[in-house]
Amino acid sequence: MKGKKINTKSLVSASLLTAISIILTRALSIIIPIAGGQGLRIGFGGVPIMISGILFGPLVGFLTGVTADLVGVLINPMGPYFPGFTLSAGLSGFIPGLFYHYIFKNRNKENTSINYTIVNGLIVILLSLLSGYIYIQSGKDISYEFLIIYFIAMVGFIYLPIIINKRYKNENSSYRFDKFIFVVSIRTIIISLILNTVWLIMLYDFGFIVIFPFRVLTALVTIPLDTIIIYMLSKYFKYAK
Repeated sequence: MKGKKINTKSLVSASLLTAISIILTRALSIIIPIAGGQGLRIGFGGVPIMISGILFGPLVGFLTGVTADLVGVLINPMGPYFPGFTLSAGLSGFIPGLFYHYIFKNRNKENTSINYTIVNGLIVILLSLLSGYIYIQSGKDISYEFLIIYFIAMVGFIYLPIIINKRYKNENSSYRFDKFIFVVSIRTIIISLILNTVWLIMLYDFGFIVIFPFRVLTALVTIPLDTIIIYMLSKYFKYAK
């Protein structure tokens, strides 16, 4: 009976997170068109899905993402349906759940904090250099405004975890900022920068060199924002489990 109660509570919590994701994605997100198609979607619909994976594991996280996408398409379609985006939504919950319930399970020592921060910084630098190289090779001039925004976003992304970790260096909780930003970064790279870029190219026949630099720039902004939101909500996680 105790196990049944916990499962029921988890199901209710996951359902609530699914509903919140649908609202944030379908009603409160911003779509930026590129070359006549939906090149960028800026919003926080992925945050509840990631939280579901962190709290209840990869399977529940995957089902939360898939359900949110399918129900969202039925309620308020934002362009043609494409099954690749449903897979991406499911992986948005699966990847955080995989890390938190399996990979992070025996890695709660404080000295791992700097490792996650270093890896994040290296990933961001490599992606920025790659996107900049691609954009230059396209033969287009890069505006100073674009470079300034890019630089500020990259510095802020790298420096923010250092500030937070210094402030909470004695925090032993599994819900630490460094782990959150690491998981959000990995999820964004795999899903937003790789899979969703491929889906957009297949769906709208975009050129890779046209959309990838802008998607990296967007990721430099959304990763810290998503992480901060999850971190601020983490103190309430105990009530949902």
